Amino acid sequence: FRLCASDEERFHLKRLLVLNFALWRFVGGTLHFARAVGFLSDWTEREKEWIREVVRKAFHAGQVNQMFSNAYESPNKLRVQLSPKADSAKMQSVLYNTGPKAMIGEPTATFFTLQGKFAVMDLI
Repeated sequence: FRLCASDEERFHLKRLLVLNFALWRFVGGTLHFARAVGFLSDWTEREKEWIREVVRKAFHAGQVNQMFSNAYESPNKLRVQLSPKADSAKMQSVLYNTGPKAMIGEPTATFFTLQGKFAVMDLI
């Protein structure tokens, strides 16, 4: 915190620490996820789209099991959704909660989609 020039900067840095640790644990739950996403300096649609791209790449590279922990319920639900059997409609549902396999209502959307998890993260 010594590098912060003001109380406002310290508050912002503290907020970013909470945001990033919450994201890494709530969404991925693994070091692999945290490293792939990196440390976010903001929480906007740009960062959310970056996370979606990271997840999409991991899925196509067959790295879902490394990205999402099975030790925590929240990331494990994404891990199961993105099994090797997942099709493009399932991917659309997980990434954006749209399409024919979209989750209806809460808490289902929060459990099984990034869009739902992002809505929770928006409250931090």
